[in-house]
Amino acid sequence: MIFSSSIMIWRFVFIKTSIITGININVFNFRKIPTPELASHLEIICKNENLSSDKEAIVTIAKMAEWCARDAIKYLDQVSILGDITNENVSQFLGVAPETMIKNFVTAMQEKDQDKIFTIVDALQEGGTDVQNFIKQLLLYIEEHMAEDMETMLTLADVLKN
Repeated sequence: MIFSSSIMIWRFVFIKTSIITGININVFNFRKIPTPELASHLEIICKNENLSSDKEAIVTIAKMAEWCARDAIKYLDQVSILGDITNENVSQFLGVAPETMIKNFVTAMQEKDQDKIFTIVDALQEGGTDVQNFIKQLLLYIEEHMAEDMETMLTLADVLKN
């Protein structure tokens, strides 16, 4: 198995019962896997499985898995059914938007360009992007870039407030 127990992130709950002691519950919390580390593991899997992959598509899968190795591997497996791991296949199979579309959406919001916002939303719907996934991606993008460009994020917060 490519993933060692030190990087597994899901929670295991073991419940054992006995007549004498009743129920004992043990909870093990594993740390979250940072997106770059998870993406590099997905790239290793692609290499080992002879799958052609696009870096941006791999990162999108890692982000959508929300730090969970099991989900990331499941998504990678599902997308691989379509062939190569490309942005187009990831978007089609997982119902997510390409990173460039999210960037364009944030820019349109900053510029308060309603026409551009509605054009992007129409393109998302036509492309089969799930609205909940898009909002999740948008929030992840904002969180990820907040420290990099605080002025932009403050502008965005002001737009959302009004």
